[in-house]
Amino acid sequence: MTEPFFPNKASFLLEQEFRLRTFAERVSELERLELYSIFSACTRSFSATTFRTEENIIVACQNGCEISFPRPVPMVKLALIVFGYEEWLQHKYCLPGFVEVRPGDVVVDCGAYVGGFSLSAAKIAAQLHAFEPDRGNAACAKRNLAGHKHVRVHECGLYDRSDEMILNVSANSVEHSLLLPDDGCVIETRRIPVISLGDFARANGIDRYDFVKIEAEGVELEVFAGLGDMRPHQLAIDVSPERDGKSPAEEFRERLEPLGYEVRQRGDVMFARLCGSGAKKITWGFFRSRPPSPWREYATDVFQQVRDPVEPHPAEAPSASSGLGTFQPRHPFYRRIGRRCLRLIRPLALPFLARLQARISSGVDASASAQVLRQILSAQQAINARLDLLTLNANRSTDEDYSQAGEGTCLSLSASLPSETVRSNNSKDTDAAQGAVGARQDQRALK
Repeated sequence: MTEPFFPNKASFLLEQEFRLRTFAERVSELERLELYSIFSACTRSFSATTFRTEENIIVACQNGCEISFPRPVPMVKLALIVFGYEEWLQHKYCLPGFVEVRPGDVVVDCGAYVGGFSLSAAKIAAQLHAFEPDRGNAACAKRNLAGHKHVRVHECGLYDRSDEMILNVSANSVEHSLLLPDDGCVIETRRIPVISLGDFARANGIDRYDFVKIEAEGVELEVFAGLGDMRPHQLAIDVSPERDGKSPAEEFRERLEPLGYEVRQRGDVMFARLCGSGAKKITWGFFRSRPPSPWREYATDVFQQVRDPVEPHPAEAPSASSGLGTFQPRHPFYRRIGRRCLRLIRPLALPFLARLQARISSGVDASASAQVLRQILSAQQAINARLDLLTLNANRSTDEDYSQAGEGTCLSLSASLPSETVRSNNSKDTDAAQGAVGARQDQRALK
């Protein structure tokens, strides 16, 4: 059975864990850890986990790595550990194809706790800044992320200004807040430094944020306001009802959409991607980096980008797998577009190829010209192959469409190929088109 992206476990497994949790809450800490260790080993979908206790830390060993947590570990965190702690948080703050950490990103992890999300993001991002105001949580985060040289853990809070504020320390280590905690009683108040993301960027020479994850226990709006004029390309924001029992989702939507963000929400996490007037002008590099897709999806995507362009990511590079050979249009509308484009390209390409062949014959820039020629010949072969597929497989097209497709397959580089090869290829393509038309007429006669 295929598991969903998030939550990334089947519902019956979540129910089993919940029943275990109700029992584990009544036993001691060591017995609880033993129960969850056995539970994780009983189900293949879980991450087999063993626990080790130190003075003020519990170390969870899973998937060949160790993750440290301050004692006592909240029950909800024990559940996430056996589900696969790093994978769970990666899926929670990612919406595939819309908001996700990409190579070369400058990432901010606000509310890092022990660095669970940072562990997954650090494997992809070029630079990562994790902010955690509690010293016990920050110590575990530094220990967990010590192997990543491009990651910095900052023991301070984020807000809309740089100042000092009172942190309400909860009995639940994941609920410390600048507001009153929504779970667990306040056991201590502590004065901590806070800084805005705009001031932090100026102080550290950071010119952009690509991905910003915000989980600030009720002050997410203030953290976002601290960005000032900076516009992160992607945002993942926890919008749980932790601010006087109300969710900030609607207020975030009212702020983000006028700034040029496209907003989506999954559960208690809001995802936003910069687009439209708030983005930089689209470049050809964006289209070259698009993954291969069927022609219909490709055309729809292009039309959407023309209407609502998305900022190209600086780390994206052209994909070697993209090309004309990956598109398989079946609808007559897209076939007509393809034929018209090829007719426009042909009169421009043939004179250019003729000049290239003349330069090669004269020995001028022979190696460079030959390389360009080979690339163009390869592209032309892909075009002809695609038109052959259109001719043979487009069952819904009319006889006239087949005839036009057959004529289109006769596009050949007569200026650069031997005349015998051109005549041979043209005759084969025409025969294929006529054969397809004849097969279609035979089917109609039988009906």
